[in-house]
Amino acid sequence: MQGRARMTPDAANPAAVDATAPLAVATQVSEAIENLLDGFALFDADGRLVVCNQRYRDAYPLIADLLAPGTPIAEILR
Repeated sequence: MQGRARMTPDAANPAAVDATAPLAVATQVSEAIENLLDGFALFDADGRLVVCNQRYRDAYPLIADLLAPGTPIAEILR
């Protein structure tokens, strides 16, 4: 095989682990949240919105514009 060497994930060698793996996991989690049958919202320990899915936005159309990451829950509940 000519050209670049292919590196495979190796737990003993962190440099050999695929750097795109965290992005792939984040994409899968995001898609899973979006495909839930119910509305879903996740807030961090400081009470700020981390993520919500479209069903959650659809359930609360009057505040949908507030449902952006980083919005404090106190602002959403006003």
